Amino acid sequence: MDNFIARHPKLNILFRVLFFITTISIMALIFEFSSQSAKESSAVSGGIIEKIVTLFPFLQKGEEMSVVVESLQHIVRSFAHLTIFFALGSSVSAFICTYEISGFLRFLISQIFCILFAVSDEYHQKYVPGRSCQLTDMLTDSLGSALGIAFVLLVVFIVNKFMNRRTFMRKRQLIRQNELLTEKLFEADKVIAELKNTLADRENDIAVLSNRLLKARQQNEMAKSAENENANACDNLDNNEEAEEDIKLPVEQNYNSFDISLTENEEVASDVKEYTVKAIGKIISETVKVNCVLAGGNVENRQELINLVLGRGELAKEEISALMHSGLSDEEIKPLVDKQLADTLEYFKNILNQI
Repeated sequence: MDNFIARHPKLNILFRVLFFITTISIMALIFEFSSQSAKESSAVSGGIIEKIVTLFPFLQKGEEMSVVVESLQHIVRSFAHLTIFFALGSSVSAFICTYEISGFLRFLISQIFCILFAVSDEYHQKYVPGRSCQLTDMLTDSLGSALGIAFVLLVVFIVNKFMNRRTFMRKRQLIRQNELLTEKLFEADKVIAELKNTLADRENDIAVLSNRLLKARQQNEMAKSAENENANACDNLDNNEEAEEDIKLPVEQNYNSFDISLTENEEVASDVKEYTVKAIGKIISETVKVNCVLAGGNVENRQELINLVLGRGELAKEEISALMHSGLSDEEIKPLVDKQLADTLEYFKNILNQI
């Protein structure tokens, strides 16, 4: 009930007003019954007894109705006292329960109020014709109010237990949900850490490729003619016949028309060293051409693509250079050089297709 009061203050005020009106109504009814004279009160209780006997004929036991009414008069009147004060105690205690006080105080205040009203009611009967103030009636009234108060407090106790259990279960669910969310956050942190590590690895790879590129610029012994082309290719594309055959850019820089081809009108070198040098020169030349295309276009990830082209070209040159010192025969080296050159040019085509 205390949880209900805290959660629903407006509804609690409505209940308070309702039980207040109910209490006043029951008190007015009791006062009305007490104001009846002995003759009127007996007539009312007698009429009730007659209806009961009519419903349950075995109570008459062959006696006259007046005798039966007289014998049951005291029982019915006591039951009436017990019942109406049970209702009064229930209403008063329900009204008191709308305030945040302990259960003992609720019982004590309600019972004291009902006892005082019972005493005042019996005292009032002293001045009603044919009626009297009886201690047994006071005790009956007090017992009835005590039962009513205990009944309401028991109901309130059960409701509190039920509401507290629901609150406890709800808290457990919230705690469990919080634990699940915390676990998911930890998992997300782990994923983020792994992504950061992966990003760091990629940055390291880029740094390694950059270092290889710097080293490649210093290795010019095996491809002097190709390096001269590398130094002047971007400025002299119009004067280089090989560049004109491999790259033909429209005015609007339509990169999809750029084509890299393995077939050339050159004579195949007989010496394997000359063959590998020409392959390396071809790779350097195509690397410069592709990077010129990338540098001249409006590409969002231009720098990244340029780095990829440079890295792939450097890797291909190192692989071809390594074949010269591998101890393989000329017939075994040339197919491997051709494959490395073809893979590199195919890689460059894929880069150009991305733009």
